[in-house]
Amino acid sequence: MKDVLESSKRAHKDEVEVLNRAHADEILKLKNLQKEYQETIKELESRFKEEERELSNKQIEEVKKVVIESRGNPGVIKEKIEKEFGIKFHD
Repeated sequence: MKDVLESSKRAHKDEVEVLNRAHADEILKLKNLQKEYQETIKELESRFKEEERELSNKQIEEVKKVVIESRGNPGVIKEKIEKEFGIKFHD
């Protein structure tokens, strides 16, 4: 009986560790998406300023949607933003 209890405790501890690692990975992914979003907005604002335009709240929300849907992939983000907003990013 004692062995079963110890085995159960170890299994539970292992499950908690797996969940904690998964949670930490998810937080990191969200932080990376947030960083990519902020960098994209900054770049767009800079490009719009050069063209004497301003980003609307609707456009900012569209950028957020693009970043989330592209899962933070910079190439996909740039491609979609260039298409959506009619601007070219400089590499």
